Formats: sequence, structure tokens, C-alpha cells
Amino acid sequence: MASNVLEATKTIAHLSAATLAAGQAQVDRHASGHIIRLAEEQSLRVIHAAQSDLAQRSCERWIELIYDQTDGPWWNLREDGLIKLAPPWSRSRRARYGLSEPQSRILLRIVRDLVGQLPERHQLYFYADLHQRWALNRRHFPTVERALEWQRSMGRITPAMWHEFSKRFPGGRL
Repeated sequence: MASNVLEATKTIAHLSAATLAAGQAQVDRHASGHIIRLAEEQSLRVIHAAQSDLAQRSCERWIELIYDQTDGPWWNLREDGLIKLAPPWSRSRRARYGLSEPQSRILLRIVRDLVGQLPERHQLYFYADLHQRWALNRRHFPTVERALEWQRSMGRITPAMWHEFSKRFPGGRL
């Protein structure tokens, strides 16, 4: 009888240890999975913040170049308001602003969406279909300060926008 009790005690102890270990492993796997998901979300948040900041700074630099009128004339703007410089999201200029092709496509989508939601008088720039070029709304934004103010407020490219457009258009697909 003593040997049966001893045997039963050993079995219970073994089962308890195995159950505890299995439960702990399950908790560890769950915690590990949760940590991995948090790390992925955080890294995406950081990545999208960096990409949106680069896009925002690229647009601001483009605006500064458009408004260059040292010595009087508008060097990068035609008389009819068409912009001579290609924007940061264009294939010909994207690399100069540090943007990859997918990033430039996402930026194009964001800009079209931002500008398309605004009435004409609130658009800093717009796409002139007839000329297949971007044009500047110089009448409502006569100075670089007003233009940059618009870009930093109404035209602001946020990490949330970048995230949304990255999900909607993976790889910037057009």
C-alpha cells in the first residue's frame, strides 16, 4: 500500500509539473507573440513616421524652390502658373528628394487625395490636365510663407495618412 501511495504521489507530482510546464509554455508563446506584434506595430509606426516626415520635407523643399524669385522673376514658374520643376513624387525628381519609387507613388496618391478634397481656392497646387503639369495657385498663395503654412497645415502628410495609403496601395501600386 505504501508503494502505491508513493507511486501515486510521484505520478501526481509528475503530472503537476508537466501541466505547469505546458501552461507556462502556452503563456510564454502568447506573451512572445504579443511582444512580436507590438514590436512590428511599433516598427511600422516608426517607419511610417519617418517616411511621412521625408515626404513632408520633400514637399516643403519643392515649394521653396518654386517660390525662388531672386532678382524679380519667378525662376521655376511659368507666367501661366504652371510649375517648371517636377514634383518630388515624379519619376524624374524622386531620387533627388530621397524617395524610392514606391514612396513617390504613395506620396502622389496622398497629394491627389489631399488636393482633390479641397475647393480650388484652398489648393496650393493642382494638376492641370490640359497641360499635364502641376500648377501653382499664386493668387491665393502669393508668398512662400503662405505656401509653407498651407503645406504644414492643410497639406500636412501625417504618419496615419502614410499608413493608410501604404495599406490601400501596397508597394505604391498605381
